[in-house]
This record gives sequence, structure tokens and C-alpha cells, in this order.
Amino acid sequence: MNTLASSAPQAPAAGSLSSFNDDGRYLDAARLQSAEAFAVRMSGRSDVGVCGPAELHRVEQFLYHEARLLDARRYRDWFELLTDDFVYWIPSTWGRASLHDDVSVNFDDRRRILDRIAFTTSGVQIAQMPPSRTLRSLSNVQAWPGEEGGFEVAAGITIWSHRRKHTVSFIGHLRAQLALRGDSFAIRTRIIELLDCDEPQGNNSFIL
Repeated sequence: MNTLASSAPQAPAAGSLSSFNDDGRYLDAARLQSAEAFAVRMSGRSDVGVCGPAELHRVEQFLYHEARLLDARRYRDWFELLTDDFVYWIPSTWGRASLHDDVSVNFDDRRRILDRIAFTTSGVQIAQMPPSRTLRSLSNVQAWPGEEGGFEVAAGITIWSHRRKHTVSFIGHLRAQLALRGDSFAIRTRIIELLDCDEPQGNNSFIL
């Protein structure tokens, strides 16, 4: 039993970098530093993915499944794919982005994601009335062994969005940490490095 579940969460010390997760605790600085380190490691990676064909196929099928859930706005089903210490990050700085020093386009943990899902599906979010129609396309998927049987993944991602007679695209690099969960995976870190991250983003109120 989680002993923190029945007590009110306490705010972090001033100047600290922390955020709630869905059981009332804060993600600690070590977790956020690990997400930063993962982003730096993947951005600078030039070696060829070393997963075998069968492993890469499993990773690709999982990513395609995730994309289909998001395109179908099955956000609560997608939420079930996330680990307890999930980090979702869209940097606003190209290259070596920092959670400490830079403003982010988006930065969410499980609790914030749950808030966003509730707001997006409530029917009162003006930016999603009517909702965006989206289509995600993944390319150049590569994977490397990660922690405890999981994988570190790099891919190209294009997200087409249509709303109110306008079609726009969000194009970038997808970096993902996949944790092993049974015979499938769970998403621990999801980072999208948009090619135009340092430009005005318009309406990306849905989950990229």
C-alpha cells in the first residue's frame, strides 16, 4: 500500500525541478536528469541500431499501435501504456535542450497527461472544438537495448493535423524509452524534437 496516497502532496522546495505523478508524489530530480541524459544520448547517437529483426519488428508494431491509439483519440487506452515515472517532453531548443534552463513546448508526467486527457475529452477545450483529425507516420525506426530488457528507440515522426479547413504538419525526431511489460512494452520516456521547435507552434493542444 502506498503510504503517501492518503496524505496531501507537499510542494517541492523553491527552485527545485519536480512535478506530480498520479499517486501524489513528485518525480525526483534524478528521474528528470535521466530524461535529459537520454535526450542528449539519443541526439548524439550515430551508431547503427543493434536489435535483431524480430526485436525490431516488436518495437515497430508497438509504436504503430501507439500511433493508432492517438490518432483514434483513444487517450485513456494510450495512458495505460505509460510507466509510473513517465516523462513526455517536447523541447523548444534545438540541439542540447535542458529541462533546467529552457522553456519547453510541452513537459508532462502521468498526472499532467491525465489532466490533459480529461480536458481534451471534456468537450470544453476551445482549441479542440471541433477536435483535430490526425494521422501519424513513423519512419527510420532504430532500436538499441535499454534497461532490464527494454529498448531505446529513435524514429522520424510526421503528424498531420486537420481542423477547421486547415491542415498542418508537425515533423521531428521521436526518442522513446520502452520498458518491458509482460510480452509487450510500456513507455517510460517520449521525446519529440520538432524541426521547428524554436518557432511559434500554433495549435498543438492535442498530444503529439
